[in-house]
Amino acid sequence: MSRLCGRIAKLVAAFAFKNFLVTSSLWPFPFRPWYRWASQFACALNLAEILSLILLSSVSSTEDHFLHALCFSGFTFFAHFYMFVSIWLFDFSGRRRSSKLGELSFQYKVLCCAGSVLSLLFVLYFYYRHNRFCEPGVYTLFALSEYSLILFNILFHSTLYYDFHSRALTLNTAALSSAAGYDLLPLYSEKRT
Repeated sequence: MSRLCGRIAKLVAAFAFKNFLVTSSLWPFPFRPWYRWASQFACALNLAEILSLILLSSVSSTEDHFLHALCFSGFTFFAHFYMFVSIWLFDFSGRRRSSKLGELSFQYKVLCCAGSVLSLLFVLYFYYRHNRFCEPGVYTLFALSEYSLILFNILFHSTLYYDFHSRALTLNTAALSSAAGYDLLPLYSEKRT
């Protein structure tokens, strides 16, 4: 049950971050249709990453090695593509320059993305070495590289803490049931007193 709640929270965060970017009043108005499409594309990448991760954790490599490898490849592809696109959108949205927390979030996003790419290169290298030469200890290095890849992915998504600082997330069922004009998961600013 806790895994299900964690996955639902990730789905909510995916839509909330899309709305966070789209509702920014700081980005240039002429690019609005294109920017909205790019934000929705980033949300789709994030959802694909989550689906790949769910499948990856559901199928072990001993059960079905091909499907496990396919899910891991999908997870790494969608995760890194999402990181690149969301960093660019975050910078373009103007949220980066809006506050010290925005700049801190951007810097952490870039740092985690770079760490994740570096970890992926190590994963690929050690996987090749393990399968090609079957050297002792190389699989351990492969596993450590995989763990660092996952850790950087978790840290990247944890930057949402800075993005949603002083905001309240409201799930509104009326927006889900009504016709057009409403986005999922509206965000409202919360004033601190």
